[in-house]
Amino acid sequence: MATETGTQPWEKFRALAEANDSQGLQHLIEALGPSEAMRAMFRLDAEEQERVLTTLTPAEAAELIDDIPDEHAADLIERLNSGDAAAILNEMDSDDQADVLGEMDHDDAESILAQMEPGRAEDARQLLTYSYDVAGGLMVTEYLTFRGKTTVGDVIDELKKGRTLMIRSIRKVSMLQPNGVAW
Repeated sequence: MATETGTQPWEKFRALAEANDSQGLQHLIEALGPSEAMRAMFRLDAEEQERVLTTLTPAEAAELIDDIPDEHAADLIERLNSGDAAAILNEMDSDDQADVLGEMDHDDAESILAQMEPGRAEDARQLLTYSYDVAGGLMVTEYLTFRGKTTVGDVIDELKKGRTLMIRSIRKVSMLQPNGVAW
């Protein structure tokens, strides 16, 4: 896919990262979409990929990495210094953190976990104790709760206000019976 100036997306990634243009990179990623952005990232060499990740904010880098297979995401994260890696992982959902950390060398993962926010690191360590293909390995530690008589409309209004727990995506909604058991 060529862009309007005739350069390839990975060339634009490279130029924007070299210019330390976080906003330009984010606009390009949004314009390309997840799959094209991922393809562009893999056309860059390792140093250029690192530069892209460290030019973006940690939240933007986490979003980009979210679309990359776990083993490749782990390779990218492992090449960063542990502080930058921890900042990015802090922005990821807990199940994604565990998946990426689980693909890493144990010592590298521990070095990054030591730099993460304590609560986020504890959640990731807990999820790492489960195999990736069992229920515990598939769960997340971020969830929203609302009081029993809350209406669907109230929940939607609260989510729109953005004052609830910051979760990048909501993948599943469960309704609970009064005894706390899911329907």
